[in-house]
Amino acid sequence: MKVEVVHDFPCTPDEWFDVLESDALEEAITEAATSKRVLVEQRREGDILVRRWHITPTRELPAVAQKLIGAKNLDYFQTSRVDRANRRVDWQIEVPVVGSRAAIGGVLEVEAIPTGCRRTMRGEVIIRVPVLGKRIEASIAGDVEKTYTRSHRLIMWLLSA
Repeated sequence: MKVEVVHDFPCTPDEWFDVLESDALEEAITEAATSKRVLVEQRREGDILVRRWHITPTRELPAVAQKLIGAKNLDYFQTSRVDRANRRVDWQIEVPVVGSRAAIGGVLEVEAIPTGCRRTMRGEVIIRVPVLGKRIEASIAGDVEKTYTRSHRLIMWLLSA
């Protein structure tokens, strides 16, 4: 299932990346999160900032899904590769409980526009699980869209501070 989310911001792309990499955004995301986020790795590969989080949603999966995967929650790892020079963030989500049956990831691009900058996130969610795969894909795709909408509000709030 393909996902695309577009938001405009009243700042330059460089200012947007400053906020993205700030402790203030990380604190705001943690405070507003509907999941527990733990930064497990941060490193630089040349000019690329690589961050990896372990994320545990606070809400439980539906009973049918719990039985199917043998877990109440769907813990996952998110890895982001921030490339400021090319105004791009590649992201990938790994769901250990489903392993190679899940392929979730995409790219976020930031471009200058006359009123500031535009963030366009394009991604894809593929879940190869019999019976419930498409339903799980739709749920995860919806969560990805909600996450980017929440981050838009948080970044706007930080830009106005």
